[in-house]
Amino acid sequence: QKLEYDDSRLTQIGFQTALGAIYEATNGDEWLNNENWNNGGDPCDRDFLWYGLNCNLLVTPNTIVYLDLDSNGLSGTIPTEIALLTELRGLEAGGNDLSGTIPSEIGKFSELQVLTLHDNSLTGPIPSELGMLENAWFIRLNNNSFSSTVPDVLGDLSSL
Repeated sequence: QKLEYDDSRLTQIGFQTALGAIYEATNGDEWLNNENWNNGGDPCDRDFLWYGLNCNLLVTPNTIVYLDLDSNGLSGTIPTEIALLTELRGLEAGGNDLSGTIPSEIGKFSELQVLTLHDNSLTGPIPSELGMLENAWFIRLNNNSFSSTVPDVLGDLSSL
């Protein structure tokens, strides 16, 4: 018997898992604006838009394409579950108090065009996996406490 599944439901579960992990790992209750976060609803529902999220509503299932939480009072770490936001084109979380390392999983965002994690307290090496962001045209990581220089592979990104 063929196993059938609802792809839109799996996508929704992935969104909820990723967004819940981001909220918890970055102390979402303390954000300056956390409107509609952690409410259990559809993050792409037009009636309950989650602060900082932009969705592509022209495809089914809807996909989260942009996460903008710049200067929003985030603290804590970036969870690896962020990789579940597979269609992300923009991730902006600069001007916060994020710590720990940049998850190498961010390098798997094949559509990512903008990555800003500047002005945080990030440590460790800058992941060489960021060199896989072939569509990136803007990456800003300055004013952190990285333990390495910028990986050479980032210089190979032709759109930067």
